[in-house]
Amino acid sequence: MMTRTDPGRAGTPLARLFLLGSIGWLLSAGQVLAATVGTPMLSGHSWRSGASADPGFGTWRGSRLDVRNVFVAHSSWDAMNKKLTSSTFRSNCTQTPLCVISMAPFPDNMAGQFQQCAGGQFDANHKKYAGLMANVARGTGIVRLAWESDGGSGHAWQIKTTSNLAPFRSCFRRLAAIYRAAGLRVEWAVSKNCIFGDLLASYPGDDVVDFWGLHHYDSGNKPDREISRWLGVAKSHGKLMDVPEWGLWQHGDNTAYVQSMFNFFKANAASIAYENYYENGSAHRLEPTTRFPKAAALYKQLW
Repeated sequence: MMTRTDPGRAGTPLARLFLLGSIGWLLSAGQVLAATVGTPMLSGHSWRSGASADPGFGTWRGSRLDVRNVFVAHSSWDAMNKKLTSSTFRSNCTQTPLCVISMAPFPDNMAGQFQQCAGGQFDANHKKYAGLMANVARGTGIVRLAWESDGGSGHAWQIKTTSNLAPFRSCFRRLAAIYRAAGLRVEWAVSKNCIFGDLLASYPGDDVVDFWGLHHYDSGNKPDREISRWLGVAKSHGKLMDVPEWGLWQHGDNTAYVQSMFNFFKANAASIAYENYYENGSAHRLEPTTRFPKAAALYKQLW
């Protein structure tokens, strides 16, 4: 199968109105260039398609993986360092052309320390980690920094009150500068189950974010809500959107969900940086055993 790379995409000055829910927001972006991904596409799809899984998942579905979302353990600074210096991290991160690295701003035993982060107390740790990541990710890695900060995830970096918003943004901006200086790209990834009414409340700014991510599991009362609107807002900021985590979950053997996700990626391929099926744990797994036999069969057929 031939490999492909995406052409450069230059953004233009954009200022558009988008309606999210019942609230009208005026979102204005200055001149912003959409970051390009620049890695080979092996799957044969018109967008980068991957999974949090070993290459055997690609063999099962019948198309190779373009991307893998790799998580860095975050129980302590030592745990982060051990993960990033391990042969497992190197192996996982080099199994696909694009490596997406999910990175905490601070460990679990330092929960809520946004102010300390913003003040530079964690710079030395992240400069070290940035060097380790850049060495493994071969100049094309994406750091998914402080993922799910707004979604009630229970992470140590969860934004629990509006008073956390400003220090979170400052923390993110400081760390993003460190990773970008090492030649890595930075992703801001939120959950569709945002605990704040304003999904942009935690946005750290166009100048420090390369890609916009949205988790989109089959959960909640309206499994397909927000995704098209979120893409529109990302485009208004000149950003490619990605879906770093998606998967079957709370609505049973839901073939309609799988079909709708495929349709969305195919229809919007030019605006999608990548998508990554979360093939971890029995709650979402498609193979070798699954709670969703019909949906798994459809995924395999489509992908």
